[in-house]
Amino acid sequence: MKITKIIISFMLFMLIASGVKSQDFNNYNLYMQNPLLYNPAYTFNEAKVSAFVNTHLQWVDFTGAPQNNAFGVQASLMPNMGFGIWASQSKQGLNTQSDINLGYAYRALIQQDHYITFGLTLGTYMEGLNYNSVEYSDMTDSWFVENGNKTTTFAARFGLSYYIKGFELQVAMPQLYRKSEASFYTVGVLSYNWLINDKWSLKPAAMMRGAKTTKLQYDGTLEVTWNNQVSFQAGYRSNNSLLFAVGYNFKEIGIGYGYQYDNNLISNVSKGTHEIQLFYRFKPCKKEEVKEEVVEIIDPNADKVALIVNLTDEKYAQAVKGHIIISKNGSEVQSEKTGGDGKATIYLTPDVYDIRISAKGFLPLSETVDLSAVEKGGEHTYKLQPIKIEKGLVFKYGKVNFETASDKLTAESLSTLDWLAEAFNENKSMKVEIAGHSDSKGNAAANKELSKKRAQSVANYLISKGVDEKQLVVNGYGSEKPIDDNNTEEGRANNRRVEFTVLDY
Repeated sequence: MKITKIIISFMLFMLIASGVKSQDFNNYNLYMQNPLLYNPAYTFNEAKVSAFVNTHLQWVDFTGAPQNNAFGVQASLMPNMGFGIWASQSKQGLNTQSDINLGYAYRALIQQDHYITFGLTLGTYMEGLNYNSVEYSDMTDSWFVENGNKTTTFAARFGLSYYIKGFELQVAMPQLYRKSEASFYTVGVLSYNWLINDKWSLKPAAMMRGAKTTKLQYDGTLEVTWNNQVSFQAGYRSNNSLLFAVGYNFKEIGIGYGYQYDNNLISNVSKGTHEIQLFYRFKPCKKEEVKEEVVEIIDPNADKVALIVNLTDEKYAQAVKGHIIISKNGSEVQSEKTGGDGKATIYLTPDVYDIRISAKGFLPLSETVDLSAVEKGGEHTYKLQPIKIEKGLVFKYGKVNFETASDKLTAESLSTLDWLAEAFNENKSMKVEIAGHSDSKGNAAANKELSKKRAQSVANYLISKGVDEKQLVVNGYGSEKPIDDNNTEEGRANNRRVEFTVLDY
C-alpha cells in the first residue's frame, strides 16, 4: 500500500510540474457565494463597501498540490458603478504566481429586475519558482536556469452578468491577458434564483470552464438558502468529484466553507479539497431616495355635463361614423367625431344647445338638446338616428319657409339649406326632386305656379352653394298632393311644404 501511494504521488507530482506553464488556472468552489472569484462584473454589488479573503487548499496532505489565496475589496460608490482592488497568490508544485489588479464595473438597467453588468480589471502578473520547497543541491541545473527567473507582465480580466427576473447568465475570462498573450480560459455560469416563499429560496446552477488547451469541466450545483442568512450547497463536477458548501451571514459578516470529495485516483493520497472565505460588508448600499411629488389633479370637466351622443342608422340600427357640431345662439361651441361604435362624448356647461350631425351616405340632422337641468359632473345620453340616403326616399328637411305669398326664402331657412347643400356636395351621385306643395285655399293654378317658384328658389340657393344643377329636378304640384286636411288651419300649414325625393343614388 505504501509503495502504491508513492507511485501515485510521483505520477501526480509529474503531472503538476508539467502543467506549471500551460495550465496555471486557479480553481475555486465557493463561486456561488462569491462570484467575484471568477467574474469582475461583481465589482459592483449591493454592498456599498465590502471585503473578502479566500483560501483554497486542493488535495490536502499531498505535497505540491495547488494552493490559492485571494483578497479583494469593492466599493459601489455610485448607483450603477463599482470600483475595486483584487490580489491573489497561487502555489502549484515549484511554481508561484501572484497578481494584483484594479477593477471597474458598470451596470446598465434595462427594466425593473432586468439589467446587464460589465466588469474589467487591469494589473500586473508575477511568476517564479519557490526555492524554499526545492530539495535539490545543484541549482545550476539547466532547468532551474531556464525557469527560475521571476517574470512580471501585464494582466487583465473581463466578465459580464446578464440578469432578468431571477435568471442570470455569467460569462467571465479570469485570465483575459497574461504572460504577454491572450488567454481563452472562459468560465460560464447559468443560474435561476427561485423564491419559494419569504424565507426559503432555491438556486440551481450549471457552470462550465476551460480553455483551448484544456478539457472542458462542468459543474451542476443546487443551493438552498434560508432567510438570506444560511445557505447549503451540493453539486457534482465532471471529473467525478462531489461538491459541498455551507454559508452563514450574521449582520455585516459572512463566512463560507466548501469541501470537494474526489472520487478518483487522487482520493487515495489526499484528504479532499477545502476552501474557506470570510466576508465583511461595511454598509448596505443606500438606494437613492426618489421624493414623490404629490400633484393635485384637477378635472377640467368637473363642472360640466358629459353629453354622450349615440348615432345609429334609423332603418338598419347600425352604428354611424359622423361629425357632430354643437352650437349655441348660432355660434359653434365644439365639434367632435364619433368612433366606430357611433359614440362620442362631449363636455358642455349645463345649457341649451343645437346639435347638427353630418355623415357620408346620410342626411344631415339637426336637433336641440336641453342640458340646463343636468347636474354638473353628470352624464346625459342622446340618441340620434340620421336617415340613410336611398333611392325612393321622400323627406322634408328642417325649416324651409317663405315670406307670405312669395317665393323668397326666410333667413331662418338659409342655414337649413346650407346643411342640405353639404349633403349634396358629399354625395355627388345623389339626384333629388325638389317638389313645392300648397294648400287648397285660393286659385289652384296660381298655387301651382307659386309652389314651383318656391321649389326653384330652393334649387337656386343650393346651386349657389356649389351643388351641381344636374343633381336637381324642380317640380310644383300646388294642392294636388295633400298630406293633411285642408279644412283646418293646422292641416293647411302641413300641406304648404317643400318635399325632397331621392330619384337616384
